[in-house]
Amino acid sequence: MDSLALFFFFLQQLGICLGVGSSTFAVMFYIIGSADGTIDQSERAFMHAVYTTLRIGLFLIIASGAAITGAHLAAGDMSLVESPVFLFKWLLLGVLVINGMLMKYRIMNHSIGGPIAGGSWYALFFVHTLAINLNWEMLFTLYALWLILFALAFKGLTRFAIDRHQAHMQAAAPTVPVPTGPRIEFTLGQTDSTPHETPRA
Repeated sequence: MDSLALFFFFLQQLGICLGVGSSTFAVMFYIIGSADGTIDQSERAFMHAVYTTLRIGLFLIIASGAAITGAHLAAGDMSLVESPVFLFKWLLLGVLVINGMLMKYRIMNHSIGGPIAGGSWYALFFVHTLAINLNWEMLFTLYALWLILFALAFKGLTRFAIDRHQAHMQAAAPTVPVPTGPRIEFTLGQTDSTPHETPRA
């Protein structure tokens, strides 16, 4: 039984690592793609691999979590199953699944769903790793503040990437010479009012 519990714990840790890592890459590539507004074939292939890894991590977390929950229920250990932190993990998983489906079917824009997904993955990582016993009010408060902070950082980095790309494009643009006409000069002391034209070289 101990070996089986350790196996499920290992699967859950592996799922967390895959999910958080791939979510980080997904957020980074969205910010980079927002700079020029285009995604080439190589970037599209890499993003497909990232999202596949993310789904594998999510599956491992849900499958191992369900097995661990079932083991505690079978043993009659309700203290862990009914704890706010344990239930909050399942709530975060629900947010990730629903948010992912909304973005997949383009019901939710990536500029909104991206921060929710990235913030929720890191929130799951913190709750799972730190394992701090908090009540519901504190959990929701910290989660809301964390999402706001993550969204502000996400928007700021996206704006920075766009501005940097535009500045790079302007610097790389060729300089077009401005055509000029003949230069007109007036000679001091001339008696007539006709200007002298000096052609430019």
